[in-house]
Amino acid sequence: MPTCSPPIRHVFADQDFAGRLVDWTRDTLRTTLEIVRKPADQRGFAVHAPGS
Repeated sequence: MPTCSPPIRHVFADQDFAGRLVDWTRDTLRTTLEIVRKPADQRGFAVHAPGS
C-alpha cells in the first residue's frame, strides 16, 4: 500500500525567484518560499545556510 509524505511547507530559493512567485507559492500551494540572497562578493554557485 502506498504511503503519503507530509506536504512541503517551506522552500528556499535563489534570489532570481523573488517577486510574484513568493506570493503565488503562498496563496496557491500554501507553502512559504524564502528567498536566499548571496553575498555581494560571491561569484558562481555556493550552498548557503538560510539566514547566513
